[in-house]
Amino acid sequence: MNYRQALTSLFSQPKWGVTLLLGGLAMLVPIVGPLVWMGYCIDNLRRGIEAPGTGDEDFQFEKIGRYLGLSIWPFVASLVAMLITLPLVLLLVVIVVVGIVMAQAAESAVLMVFAVLLIIALALVVNVVVQVVMMPVMLRAALTQSIGGALNWPGLRDYLRHCGGATLIAALFLLIISVPVGIVGYLACLVGVYPAMAYLVHVQWQIEAQLHDLHQSRGGEPIPMGPGLIQG
Repeated sequence: MNYRQALTSLFSQPKWGVTLLLGGLAMLVPIVGPLVWMGYCIDNLRRGIEAPGTGDEDFQFEKIGRYLGLSIWPFVASLVAMLITLPLVLLLVVIVVVGIVMAQAAESAVLMVFAVLLIIALALVVNVVVQVVMMPVMLRAALTQSIGGALNWPGLRDYLRHCGGATLIAALFLLIISVPVGIVGYLACLVGVYPAMAYLVHVQWQIEAQLHDLHQSRGGEPIPMGPGLIQG
């Protein structure tokens, strides 16, 4: 895994400033905007698989309809994956509530601090677990352009068997870099938050592309591309 490449890929484009600005503007538009930006990243995922080493294509306004269409299935698949991991999230909520109640009942500042630290740690663990589940689901949804392909259990099991550890490390990496990137965005008079969000999405899909290549290099079952993705 080349995390440096994932972080710098966007800046290798001649018009990276314009692309990042457009990504930030897309993040301002509720629901549709982020989906369009995700579709742009998915189109570049396809481009990288079909012609390795060619680099990302500039954002093209005439392809907005295509970008939006490419993001629908990954978006739906992510919602389904969230439902699958919902019991884990609810368990975390129960632990949080019980921990706070017990700490308050004990009237102990030390216990309260311990409870807060434990809650933060559990929240981070749950976040990473959800990401590990979400990443292969969204990758398969993006490539197959179908909910059936995204939630194909034998395919997901094959993926996790070949690069589950790499996916876990990638999820931790995304969690860690989101903190400084978010801080930089807030320091830019809050306006920078939206380009920062777009940048993080781009990095995530660059990592998804690398995980796909890693999966294939380790002998994983090929993930077929849907007609909607190929006809670009």
